[in-house]
Amino acid sequence: MRFTAALIMTAALASAEYADLNGTRVYYEAAGSGTTNVVFIHGWTCDSSFWRFQKPEFAKHFRVVAVDLPGHGKSDKPETTYDLKLFARGVLAVMDAAKMNRAVLAGHSMGSGVIRQIAADAPGRIAAIVTVDGSVLRNPPEATVTKVKSWAATMRGTGGMEVRRNFIESMFASTTPPDVRKQILDGMLAAPEHVAASAMENAIASPIWNSTDQVTIPTLAINQKRGDGRARTVHNEVFSKLEYIEMEGVSHFLHMEKPDEFNRIVMDFIRKTAAR
Repeated sequence: MRFTAALIMTAALASAEYADLNGTRVYYEAAGSGTTNVVFIHGWTCDSSFWRFQKPEFAKHFRVVAVDLPGHGKSDKPETTYDLKLFARGVLAVMDAAKMNRAVLAGHSMGSGVIRQIAADAPGRIAAIVTVDGSVLRNPPEATVTKVKSWAATMRGTGGMEVRRNFIESMFASTTPPDVRKQILDGMLAAPEHVAASAMENAIASPIWNSTDQVTIPTLAINQKRGDGRARTVHNEVFSKLEYIEMEGVSHFLHMEKPDEFNRIVMDFIRKTAAR
């Protein structure tokens, strides 16, 4: 999918704003109108531009906000602990600033973990959930948590950028278009070292993954097709009202590689579960 004149024109109508989170500015872009709100939440070291193929299209039908999580994109990047709790508070601050009482929350990768945290802290703010190749866990073994935290620490200092680059490249597929691959690499590697390392260390170690409570909010999980059923199993354990769909010929960044198919699936889900 390439930028068309109509897409660029619609994107230009978006307003750029900042929400306040205890003195930290959280950047967001708002567009569209209507009674159904949709909030796009990016993944680890990404930013709101990773939803470039969704924002203008969804704004034709819904009121849309795309967030730069604290530490990412145009949001402030203080030296602090970047965990799911902080990111969830950032999203809720944006919803307050945008005067969105309830919204469909769509989260890619780590963004799905942010939504899981919001579902625990403020479930009444969520009309429906969309997880996009989401990092959704259920009681991760302590050995796994320790291993990931130790690996994330290598993102700091000498060689840290190479660790991050190799990890990002491991998420691509042979079908990932070269221009999309470059946009993703450039965007993710632009995140500050202290944010990248802290967010990775704390996402895996979040207490939310040890909760035995199921999320009862209508949920769509749209994932890349893999060779096993582990992702489907975990999503079923976490979300009680789940619709699970897999897309073929895509990588972890499926919403950027096949945006037309992705947008159609998600819009259909929103219309049947949350649109008023």
